[in-house]
Amino acid sequence: MHEAIRPQMLQLVELGKLPSSLDSEDLIGAWQTCLESIAPPLTDMEAVQMIGLLPESQDDCYGLVWTMIHLIETAPQWPMPEHLTDSSNPWIVSLRNAADLP
Repeated sequence: MHEAIRPQMLQLVELGKLPSSLDSEDLIGAWQTCLESIAPPLTDMEAVQMIGLLPESQDDCYGLVWTMIHLIETAPQWPMPEHLTDSSNPWIVSLRNAADLP
């Protein structure tokens, strides 16, 4: 079974990882506009892609990372421990903790 990926999700993938709060207002604005256009729930494939876009620093980019986390948690197969293996990423650690995964 192949899950559809919405155009808004593809736009996020094209933008790359969530920027930091120190990046340009244009980039942050583009991210915010695109992220806010994605209605929950995410498909499992979209959630996996969004996990890959989480920043590697603790910078939450004006709270946008929390929007991402809340969207990820709406996926039907959540939690997905096989996609939460990067223990160096504080947001992945946060997702693991919230899902009560070891």
